[in-house]
Amino acid sequence: MMKAFKYRIYPSKIQEHILAGWLGQTRFIWNLFLEQNIKRYEKEKKFIFKFDLNNQLPELKKQYDWIDAPAQTLQQIGFQLDSALRNCYKRKMGFPKFKRKGKESGIQIPQQRDQIKSHNENIKIPKIGNIRWRYHRETLGNLKSITITRDVDQWYISCLCDVNEEIDQKEIMEETSIGIDLGLKYFAVMSNGEIIDNPKFLFKSEKQLKKEQRKLARKKKGSANRNKQRIKCAKRYRKIRFQLKNFLHQVSHAIAKMNSCVFVEDLAVKNMMKNHKLARSISQVGWSQFITYLTYKMNWSNGELIKIGRFDPSSQLCSSCGNQQKMPLSIRTYDCPSCGISLDRDLNAARNILQLGLTRAGIARSHACGDTSIGEVDMSTSRFVSVKQEATSFRA
Repeated sequence: MMKAFKYRIYPSKIQEHILAGWLGQTRFIWNLFLEQNIKRYEKEKKFIFKFDLNNQLPELKKQYDWIDAPAQTLQQIGFQLDSALRNCYKRKMGFPKFKRKGKESGIQIPQQRDQIKSHNENIKIPKIGNIRWRYHRETLGNLKSITITRDVDQWYISCLCDVNEEIDQKEIMEETSIGIDLGLKYFAVMSNGEIIDNPKFLFKSEKQLKKEQRKLARKKKGSANRNKQRIKCAKRYRKIRFQLKNFLHQVSHAIAKMNSCVFVEDLAVKNMMKNHKLARSISQVGWSQFITYLTYKMNWSNGELIKIGRFDPSSQLCSSCGNQQKMPLSIRTYDCPSCGISLDRDLNAARNILQLGLTRAGIARSHACGDTSIGEVDMSTSRFVSVKQEATSFRA
């Protein structure tokens, strides 16, 4: 399997100037190739693909003598644009867009003939030399490529490695499976009664963010002071982004480590964002990012993540007897008139997600047949999982 290991690097002023130049060159080549494709399609209804694009590079280097990025890096632009054009029609992923300064994808350098050499203190990069880095964990497998990115004033390097690991396949059983209901009041409620609270990092930093943004709005456009304030605002947002990313990594790692199969809802986040009363809260909770992390971590541990149907009535069904009733968002407790059970709506939904997933996987009987194998859990005594309190168990 392919694994990426990300590290912070500390280039010197000269090295930082070179890397910034390479970012600008990759952005220029991407925009030039994309413009050519748009014009070609308007005239002939055809695109220019990777081999014809990359054949232009020697002539472009002669025409623009300031292009000095590694040849393999520039060739990757042609490959990336080729994939983007094909995915636009095959996978309906949207037409590629022009890139502006600060929105570059990074500098990708494939490993060829051991040009990239790493040590505990430095990593050697072609045309630059040794760059100091924070080597906080060891890379595994064979290095295939590196990608250098910039985040405001910080630089990072991702090492993509081909790892050969033998992991025992986990058997999907009811005892080691779990259903997860994602929400806003609680980030996640699990079918075993565990609750992960919503950290609300953006909400907690909102007051300071408003203060910095007001200062930015008062600065004269194009001035040096405005640029300094823009960087301050960007650093605030970066801290919030890192907090959320760390939280999602810790939670997804703990869940993947303890379970052989995880069942979640197939959420239509874009459609849910159309509700203007909830759009802001949904945008900062990170459901899609969490599902992405959990998916590949379950694959790493030879587990499985399964999504139940988007329109399955997980909130409307009784997890004990299978009774179905309407449940508006304002009603937070599920009171079943059929069997008399009363429990939190999120816990009831998590149990139903587990039961629906197991039933369709052929592991458990449907609760509509009277199966009440999952016992009642009182939410007032349920275990709240705090990442800060249990950092050891949620270590990414």
